[in-house]
Amino acid sequence: MPSEIPVRSFPFLIHAGELDRSLRKPSSHEGDGLSVSLCPDDWERIARLGEPSRWDITMLNAGRTGEEMKLIDIYALMNDTDMKAEITEWAIEAGLARQTDLWCVVTYDGECEEVRYSYCQKEEDAQEEAFMSTYDETATYRSESLQEAISLVRQKAEKDGDDVAAFARHTCLTLTEDGIARSRGQGRACDAFDMAAVLWARDVRMDKVPGLVGAWWNDVHEPSALSAPRGVIFTEAFSQVDFMKRDARPDIYETEYHEPPEVETLHMPMEAGLKM
Repeated sequence: MPSEIPVRSFPFLIHAGELDRSLRKPSSHEGDGLSVSLCPDDWERIARLGEPSRWDITMLNAGRTGEEMKLIDIYALMNDTDMKAEITEWAIEAGLARQTDLWCVVTYDGECEEVRYSYCQKEEDAQEEAFMSTYDETATYRSESLQEAISLVRQKAEKDGDDVAAFARHTCLTLTEDGIARSRGQGRACDAFDMAAVLWARDVRMDKVPGLVGAWWNDVHEPSALSAPRGVIFTEAFSQVDFMKRDARPDIYETEYHEPPEVETLHMPMEAGLKM
């Protein structure tokens, strides 16, 4: 079992919105918890929040101890084969997720220079969605595998400058009803592993890693493409952090942005591992 986990350590984070759970939106892309970032201006525009209250969040007694908040890095987990397999197995055994056969549509986001995915139940729906992204039948491809689709779209975009889309049958992780309920309504195939990783961090790692209070998605900072780094503070960790409401908002001509810290590897004692 892997004995290392990827985390980022934050001296502070910012929440734009309310702390009262009853006033929050019914769903969140970060699951059940408090959405945080280091670029509140960008997220207020992306999420169309208006001008909500802002809260600075630090570890409890951080001024005295200097302790920083640790957030597990979701994309680093996703890119680690062993960690991804462990989390997937745990989520399935816990009744929070299942493997499902779907059709995956692959496109390329030129602004963020990233491959994008969406999922459909039926092949004809996937074909239509792929066509709608290009409006060109000659630029829509049916691939034999997801990897083939990704390679094709990336090559056409990065090497040839062509805007194409591909779709392929793929077995992927989806959340069960229990998983969706614990993830505040999230459970699409495109974010099922993210939510499974959040639940794994809350249930399996949080009590074993001092200062682990949330999860982080280090998305590309491209607000015009509705993309910016973001995170979540777990509901169970609220007692470990301090909330300070800001008295005033920043100048309208200033945009608040702080660079996220680098990801680091936290070595876990082997005896702290939980056998799956």
